[in-house]
Amino acid sequence: MAKQLLGKDLHVLILERGAYLSYYDHLSKGIQNPSPTHAGHELLDIGPRPVPYNKVFAVGGATLIWGGVSPRMLPNDFQMKTLYGVAEDWPIFYDDLEPFYCEAEKELGVSGGHNEHIWPHSIPYPLPPFNPSPIDRVFKEVYQEHFCPLPLAKATGPYRDKIPCSGYGKCRLCPTNSKYTTLTSHIPTLQDQDNVEIICGYRALRFMKRSGGRFDALECLDDKGNAVIVQAKTFVVAANGVESVLILLASNLPSHSPLIGAYFFEHPYVYAAFSLEGAQALPWHGETISTGCVTKYMDGGFRSHTSGAFININNTEARPVGFFVERALNEGLRGQRLREYVHHQYRHHFSLSILLEVIPEVESRVSITKTKTFNRSVIGQVAGQPFREYTLRGKERVLALLQEEMGALTPIKPIFSELIPSADHLMGTCRMSSTPEKGVVDKNLRLWCADNVYVVSSAVFPTGGMCHATLTIAALACRLGTRLRDLH
Repeated sequence: MAKQLLGKDLHVLILERGAYLSYYDHLSKGIQNPSPTHAGHELLDIGPRPVPYNKVFAVGGATLIWGGVSPRMLPNDFQMKTLYGVAEDWPIFYDDLEPFYCEAEKELGVSGGHNEHIWPHSIPYPLPPFNPSPIDRVFKEVYQEHFCPLPLAKATGPYRDKIPCSGYGKCRLCPTNSKYTTLTSHIPTLQDQDNVEIICGYRALRFMKRSGGRFDALECLDDKGNAVIVQAKTFVVAANGVESVLILLASNLPSHSPLIGAYFFEHPYVYAAFSLEGAQALPWHGETISTGCVTKYMDGGFRSHTSGAFININNTEARPVGFFVERALNEGLRGQRLREYVHHQYRHHFSLSILLEVIPEVESRVSITKTKTFNRSVIGQVAGQPFREYTLRGKERVLALLQEEMGALTPIKPIFSELIPSADHLMGTCRMSSTPEKGVVDKNLRLWCADNVYVVSSAVFPTGGMCHATLTIAALACRLGTRLRDLH
């Protein structure tokens, strides 16, 4: 978004709570959260998920540790109420966001293709997809057009500052800089601009000095704990679904903003492993840790009562060799029989990560329980929602259909499955809406109760479908950047 404001007669100030470390620093020190002593808001969780959630307070943020999975939301995800009678519609449509999806894919360097019937594209992906792995090819034979390459913000060829992925399998902290991170892709450009300033070690606390429907200042703490007042004409809050709303809740917004913090939700997912009876899965033989996906169970009339499911096919091992050795020993196998068993089981097993959707509930919210006086930080309480039947039915449906349809070609035998509460996609606490009574920000991401404050993060999602959130956040940021550029 800041990149889109370059060339305008504006001063763009970026405040980063954490530190600036070079990419070499991250690799050499092996760190993913470089500022543990400056960790910001504390959370007391009373919902179904453990805390702390995965977070990085450093220049580059969560892009330093994400997996790079970059699908769009489905067109129908934006109209859940109209089409299926559940949840709420977005105040914008897929077609409104589609040009900005294209822009975001270009900025992130997304590789993909052969999926235009699922995610309509006005222009192709900037990079071709990864080649299918051995297990991908099995799924492709079964699912045909419902299998496609997984969209990834990882280079399959030279692209800007990136070199092609080397397949090390260490994607959370990519050793070759082949995965998109804000730190390496956009920060260098911004640092070279005269009208852009990046200040690290500033933690935003609350907006203040409200007058005439606007906020005039932001109170922050610097890295020494001193209070600092930052003044601006326009503010953009760009933290995640928890951190963004804690800033707003601390700002004493008007009483007619009761939904600030409400409708907090996440993506639960099933992590499941299976054994192929026929073809070999060959763990670790893909070009990166996940290269294919199944889209057949994502959408349809069933979503009026049952969650959709987005299947990511993993190229990694689900269990190490020792797991199968132990199983063989427990079955009394020894010598050559043990070796043959372990060899077969390991080469024929694979895993899936299956993202599910939830219906956001107003009672699921982030709130402030108290404020620490010594450093003005707040303690937030996350009251998450338990798994509802809508999500649980989606889990049972996809696992049953998966075994049925795969079994028509090559039977699969379950090894284990686990429903994990969160994929760390924190959404919904500042939801976008068509009227102030239904949400926190309007369709242009501006607070209904403040003319000059915008929120751009997964916090604004009214619903989240079952696809990873990052690309949609980036598309919303591109859209907002264009609007602010035009307004100024």
